[in-house]
Amino acid sequence: MAAMKFQHLLVSVLAIFTSAAVAAQEAENVFTKVEIVASTDPRKWMDYIRRGTQLPDSVTHDIPEGQYKVKVQFVINQHGDMGQLKLLEDPGYGLGQRGLRLVRQYPGRWTPASQCGRSVKAYKQEVIVYEIKKPVVDSNNR
Repeated sequence: MAAMKFQHLLVSVLAIFTSAAVAAQEAENVFTKVEIVASTDPRKWMDYIRRGTQLPDSVTHDIPEGQYKVKVQFVINQHGDMGQLKLLEDPGYGLGQRGLRLVRQYPGRWTPASQCGRSVKAYKQEVIVYEIKKPVVDSNNR
């Protein structure tokens, strides 16, 4: 009888430690695919990105005209906090660092991704497009 109680206690303790270890491991995992992706207010996000990609003439002066894409990867944790930012595509001219800074400084809140009904850490990627247009010089207006 005592051996049976001890065995039951041992199984219970092992189950608790195993469940705690699994929960800790899941907290460290970063999902690449989830049922529901992390999100924020799409209108605020797009307005923020649009405003952030409007560059002053002092910056665009040294960049050839064209369209430049910056790809930033980041993690939204199970609490909705952003971290682990990484530049995946950098067209140069300092635009990659500007894109990284733009994403990092976003003031809005994120809703974490969800997997099996639980909030989880998940990767998110954003492509930021910078349109560089040179002013048209009117040669008749000298």
